[in-house]
Amino acid sequence: MSVQSFSGLVRLTFLWAVRDRVLHAVFAVGLLLLLLVPVFGDFSMRQVQESAISLALSASSLTLLVVAALLGSAAIFRDVDRRYALAVLGLPLTRSVYIMGRLIGLALFLAVVAILLFACSAAVITFAASSYPSPQPIHWLAIVLAFMADT
Repeated sequence: MSVQSFSGLVRLTFLWAVRDRVLHAVFAVGLLLLLLVPVFGDFSMRQVQESAISLALSASSLTLLVVAALLGSAAIFRDVDRRYALAVLGLPLTRSVYIMGRLIGLALFLAVVAILLFACSAAVITFAASSYPSPQPIHWLAIVLAFMADT
Protein backbone atom coordinates (compact mmCIF):
# COMPACT_ATOMS: atom_id res chain seq x y z
CA MET A 1 0.00 0.00 0.00
CA SER A 2 1.37 3.36 -0.89
CA VAL A 3 0.61 6.50 1.03
CA GLN A 4 -0.15 8.28 -2.23
CA SER A 5 -3.00 5.91 -3.17
CA PHE A 6 -4.40 6.05 0.37
CA SER A 7 -4.35 9.86 0.43
CA GLY A 8 -5.91 9.90 -3.03
CA LEU A 9 -8.77 7.74 -1.77
CA VAL A 10 -9.24 10.03 1.24
CA ARG A 11 -9.26 13.08 -1.06
CA LEU A 12 -11.78 11.49 -3.44
CA THR A 13 -14.05 10.58 -0.55
CA PHE A 14 -13.88 14.13 0.79
CA LEU A 15 -14.67 15.59 -2.64
CA TRP A 16 -17.55 13.13 -3.09
CA ALA A 17 -19.04 14.34 0.19
CA VAL A 18 -18.59 17.98 -0.81
CA ARG A 19 -20.47 17.41 -4.08
CA ASP A 20 -23.40 15.52 -2.52
CA ARG A 21 -26.59 17.55 -3.03
CA VAL A 22 -28.45 15.94 -0.14
CA LEU A 23 -25.74 17.10 2.24
CA HIS A 24 -26.00 20.60 0.78
CA ALA A 25 -29.70 20.59 1.68
CA VAL A 26 -29.02 19.28 5.19
CA PHE A 27 -26.34 21.91 5.73
CA ALA A 28 -28.70 24.63 4.48
CA VAL A 29 -31.39 23.50 6.92
CA GLY A 30 -28.82 23.52 9.71
CA LEU A 31 -27.81 27.07 8.82
CA LEU A 32 -31.48 28.08 8.71
CA LEU A 33 -31.93 26.66 12.21
CA LEU A 34 -28.92 28.66 13.37
CA LEU A 35 -30.30 31.83 11.83
CA LEU A 36 -33.51 31.33 13.81
CA VAL A 37 -31.62 31.15 17.13
CA PRO A 38 -31.80 34.92 17.84
CA VAL A 39 -35.53 34.90 17.13
CA PHE A 40 -36.21 32.00 19.50
CA GLY A 41 -33.70 33.34 22.01
CA ASP A 42 -35.74 36.49 22.44
CA PHE A 43 -38.64 34.41 23.76
CA SER A 44 -36.73 33.64 26.95
CA MET A 45 -37.03 36.32 29.54
CA ARG A 46 -33.62 37.78 30.43
CA GLN A 47 -31.77 34.59 29.49
CA VAL A 48 -31.16 35.32 25.86
CA GLN A 49 -27.49 34.37 25.97
CA GLU A 50 -28.06 31.05 27.71
CA SER A 51 -30.92 30.05 25.45
CA ALA A 52 -28.98 31.12 22.35
CA ILE A 53 -26.08 28.90 23.38
CA SER A 54 -28.41 25.96 24.02
CA LEU A 55 -30.30 26.42 20.78
CA ALA A 56 -27.14 26.85 18.71
CA LEU A 57 -25.56 23.73 20.18
CA SER A 58 -28.77 21.76 19.66
CA ALA A 59 -29.14 22.86 16.03
CA SER A 60 -25.49 22.07 15.33
CA SER A 61 -25.72 18.68 17.03
CA LEU A 62 -28.80 17.78 15.01
CA THR A 63 -27.15 18.88 11.77
CA LEU A 64 -23.96 16.94 12.50
CA LEU A 65 -25.99 13.86 13.45
CA VAL A 66 -27.96 13.90 10.19
CA VAL A 67 -24.83 14.54 8.11
CA ALA A 68 -22.98 11.68 9.82
CA ALA A 69 -25.90 9.29 9.39
CA LEU A 70 -26.36 10.13 5.72
CA LEU A 71 -22.66 9.96 4.97
CA GLY A 72 -22.07 6.75 6.86
CA SER A 73 -24.98 4.90 5.32
CA ALA A 74 -24.35 6.05 1.78
CA ALA A 75 -20.57 5.88 1.55
CA ILE A 76 -20.02 2.21 0.79
CA PHE A 77 -23.55 1.48 -0.46
CA ARG A 78 -23.29 3.95 -3.34
CA ASP A 79 -19.94 2.54 -4.39
CA VAL A 80 -21.30 -1.00 -4.46
CA ASP A 81 -24.55 0.04 -6.13
CA ARG A 82 -22.81 2.00 -8.89
CA ARG A 83 -20.07 -0.63 -9.20
CA TYR A 84 -17.30 1.80 -8.35
CA ALA A 85 -16.11 -0.52 -5.60
CA LEU A 86 -15.39 -3.29 -8.10
CA ALA A 87 -13.06 -1.03 -10.04
CA VAL A 88 -11.35 0.21 -6.88
CA LEU A 89 -10.95 -3.28 -5.44
CA GLY A 90 -9.19 -4.29 -8.63
CA LEU A 91 -6.42 -1.86 -7.72
CA PRO A 92 -3.51 -2.95 -5.52
CA LEU A 93 -5.36 -1.86 -2.36
CA THR A 94 -6.56 -4.11 0.40
CA ARG A 95 -10.17 -3.89 1.47
CA SER A 96 -9.19 -2.58 4.88
CA VAL A 97 -7.25 0.27 3.25
CA TYR A 98 -10.28 1.06 1.10
CA ILE A 99 -12.59 1.16 4.14
CA MET A 100 -10.13 3.20 6.20
CA GLY A 101 -9.66 5.67 3.34
CA ARG A 102 -13.40 6.15 3.08
CA LEU A 103 -13.73 6.50 6.86
CA ILE A 104 -10.97 9.08 7.18
CA GLY A 105 -12.33 11.07 4.22
CA LEU A 106 -15.78 11.16 5.80
CA ALA A 107 -14.31 12.11 9.18
CA LEU A 108 -12.43 15.00 7.59
CA PHE A 109 -15.62 16.20 5.91
CA LEU A 110 -17.50 15.96 9.19
CA ALA A 111 -14.76 17.98 10.91
CA VAL A 112 -14.98 20.69 8.23
CA VAL A 113 -18.77 20.85 8.65
CA ALA A 114 -18.34 21.11 12.43
CA ILE A 115 -15.86 23.98 12.02
CA LEU A 116 -18.25 25.83 9.69
CA LEU A 117 -21.17 25.27 12.07
CA PHE A 118 -19.05 26.50 14.98
CA ALA A 119 -18.17 29.68 13.12
CA CYS A 120 -21.82 30.33 12.32
CA SER A 121 -22.88 29.44 15.87
CA ALA A 122 -20.30 31.80 17.35
CA ALA A 123 -21.60 34.65 15.21
CA VAL A 124 -25.21 33.86 16.09
CA ILE A 125 -24.48 33.52 19.82
CA THR A 126 -22.58 36.82 19.85
CA PHE A 127 -25.39 38.58 17.99
CA ALA A 128 -28.11 37.12 20.22
CA ALA A 129 -26.20 37.88 23.42
CA SER A 130 -25.76 41.51 22.39
CA SER A 131 -29.51 42.12 22.42
CA TYR A 132 -29.75 41.59 26.19
CA PRO A 133 -26.32 41.34 27.84
CA SER A 134 -26.00 38.72 30.52
CA PRO A 135 -24.01 39.32 33.71
CA GLN A 136 -22.15 36.09 33.02
CA PRO A 137 -19.55 35.97 30.25
CA ILE A 138 -19.75 33.51 27.39
CA HIS A 139 -17.46 30.55 28.09
CA TRP A 140 -16.10 29.93 24.59
CA LEU A 141 -13.85 27.09 25.71
CA ALA A 142 -16.86 25.14 26.94
CA ILE A 143 -18.63 25.74 23.63
CA VAL A 144 -15.56 24.60 21.67
CA LEU A 145 -15.35 21.47 23.82
CA ALA A 146 -19.05 20.79 23.20
CA PHE A 147 -18.46 21.01 19.43
CA MET A 148 -15.47 18.71 19.71
CA ALA A 149 -17.58 16.20 21.63
CA ASP A 150 -20.26 16.44 18.92
CA THR A 151 -17.80 15.62 16.18
